[in-house]
Amino acid sequence: MKIAILYTSKSGATEACAMYISSQLKDSQLFDLASDSLDINDYDILFIGSGIRMGKFYKPFIKFINTNLDILKQKKCILFVSNNYPETLEKSIKKSFSNNNLNNFEIISCGGVPPFNKITNTDWINKERIDEAIKKLTI
Repeated sequence: MKIAILYTSKSGATEACAMYISSQLKDSQLFDLASDSLDINDYDILFIGSGIRMGKFYKPFIKFINTNLDILKQKKCILFVSNNYPETLEKSIKKSFSNNNLNNFEIISCGGVPPFNKITNTDWINKERIDEAIKKLTI
């Protein structure tokens, strides 16, 4: 099975989560939604990640989901979110996706760092939650 890990990151937190996921899934490929292009039809499993700032997901993530929604619904997709305030996740989903088009996807809250802080380590990543989602995959 081919696995793609797609992410968009401003502070580096979502990128750190994507790199952790990649380290757990050998032979997966990593893509930055803001700069890389790919044909998602070539992949069986997609991990798609974004941070949340000011209560909204990052624009490249929103655009990617909305543009590819029909294809994504036919694939195994796990969305991962870097957010220092996990209690705001549901509100952020409603704010960024008013038509509730994320209902079909598993969403993992990976933890986060306070806004505008420099990332100095990865101790904040919720590795147990990520590992749990990976174990559910039939690879």
